[in-house]
Amino acid sequence: LVACSKTNCGHSKWVKELLTQLGVFFKVIELDLESDGSDVQSALTEWTTQRKLPIVFIGGNHIGGDERMFLAFACFAS
Repeated sequence: LVACSKTNCGHSKWVKELLTQLGVFFKVIELDLESDGSDVQSALTEWTTQRKLPIVFIGGNHIGGDERMFLAFACFAS
């Protein structure tokens, strides 16, 4: 699982905390800490049509952002 986020994004923070609590192994790319982060975010938005962070991938497939992660957790938890 890969999550593209920014360090100051509340939605990204929630997803990272959720994944950590669930014990999921994941990689985070903090776009605001990358020299080309803004270009990467633009390319991700063009590729996925998702403008809001985080942008989450599982096995190289775009699955969405925090709303999708919330729904997956809600289904998993019930």
